[in-house]
Amino acid sequence: MITGTSTRLSTGRAVAPAMAAILFAAAGGSAASHARPQESGVASQASQASAPEAPPREWVDRLGRDDRAALETLLGFAAPSWEGIDGVEWVGRGPESLEAWRGRPVVVQSFTSRMSGGRVVDRLARALEEAQVDDLAVLLVHVPDGAEHAAKVLERQPVPYPVLVDRRGAVSDAFGFYKRPTNLLIDRQGNVRYAGLTAEGTAAAAKVLAAEPYDPNTPAKVRDEAPAD
Repeated sequence: MITGTSTRLSTGRAVAPAMAAILFAAAGGSAASHARPQESGVASQASQASAPEAPPREWVDRLGRDDRAALETLLGFAAPSWEGIDGVEWVGRGPESLEAWRGRPVVVQSFTSRMSGGRVVDRLARALEEAQVDDLAVLLVHVPDGAEHAAKVLERQPVPYPVLVDRRGAVSDAFGFYKRPTNLLIDRQGNVRYAGLTAEGTAAAAKVLAAEPYDPNTPAKVRDEAPAD
């Protein structure tokens, strides 16, 4: 059961790894989200499953080089958090943090309610519904472009998932989201495993993550734990 865009910010800042690291937790116009614990041996399986892997080519969406580079800095590490960030509003009831969804696979999809942004959400919802992914959580992040009108637009054209409206762009920066709609997929351990997929690729990747075990004793991997080169 499922529960539940962007160019650079007006400042022109890219997503810096140092900034993303600060925003990491355990668990768009211009550039500007529980399985039962398993038996013994799952810690090793969960750790291996969290290693990023290249998705099949047919899953991958077309993104600019800078957009994809910003997303891929997050692969293999704990997903960012919006806790304590100003300029965040909710349409629908969302989690206080991604930690609340730890133990479940999560799709975080960016979009804007301006122009064709809503169609991105429609395509994603159809693909996920057809895939019937067990225990999946979905979060939409509305990038700053059009954020001032997001609540009114979404009242007229509701979406099936909670929406985090990122008025100032700090959340979009942390997730590597720019105006072009894109996404991240987070595994049960809280690590980013896939990024920048089509709607159909997202659904297929979500099924992969849903089939993996969850070990509550294995924390998500913060960037400081990365092995030195």
